[in-house]
Amino acid sequence: MAPEEIEKNEVETKEKEITLISSVQTTWSKRKVLDVLEGINWKSIFLPLPRAWEDAIAALREGFEFRDIVEEMESSGIIRLPEDKQIVASWEPLIKGISHAPPERKVRCYRDVTSFDSERQIAMEYVILALRARTGRIETQKWKELLCEEIDLARKESASDARRLKSELSGHSVCIDSSGDLEEMLRSEGLEVKRIVVDSPALPLDVLRWEMRYHMKQGREMPDDAISMRIKEHLEFLDLLIKSRTFDDAYAEWKMIYRRQN
Repeated sequence: MAPEEIEKNEVETKEKEITLISSVQTTWSKRKVLDVLEGINWKSIFLPLPRAWEDAIAALREGFEFRDIVEEMESSGIIRLPEDKQIVASWEPLIKGISHAPPERKVRCYRDVTSFDSERQIAMEYVILALRARTGRIETQKWKELLCEEIDLARKESASDARRLKSELSGHSVCIDSSGDLEEMLRSEGLEVKRIVVDSPALPLDVLRWEMRYHMKQGREMPDDAISMRIKEHLEFLDLLIKSRTFDDAYAEWKMIYRRQN
């Protein structure tokens, strides 16, 4: 690359700003994100949803009803119900809110469809392991293997996401619920990055993922007894979820329990 091209690239990178907003997968958390967005003059927003969702969001911005769009997405296989029910429900207020943004503001979905499908499959395997655990023995090694597989998948996807985001950033952009890996990669590219935490993950599996990543970065394995403790907490949350009216209610109650424990 010629010196003038290198200089031009450095200038363009410095002009790109991105605000990363962290939330959890509930409707009340996504409404908080909307409140934060009101104070940001963003040019583009990136959502951690499959790229196939972009056409649906475009249809919503054109005036189509959310319910009709969801039915079309289900019939075309873009979403699967009931597996994706909580994803759709939690994102509904945010998607509806940004659909009213001026047309010059871009809305992008940055998740790879294949990777999203793999994550969905991993989620189903967690369900199977949880059912087995409820009947007796916790298969710690299998949980550990699945967690490592998920973390490795997320790391690889973050590298791909970082390249796509950098190429599409214009002016001040916002990215919702990006991973720590993605943040590190964006910073390493010389981008100006700001992080706003609306809600921190409190569910046992989310905490376990964070702890597993931390131990990996330290070059050591997480102790089996620590993993088993989080799995038992996950089973407690599932019991709470069964008794609750909605996922949002269960999450809010567990968040209070988690705060008291920590």
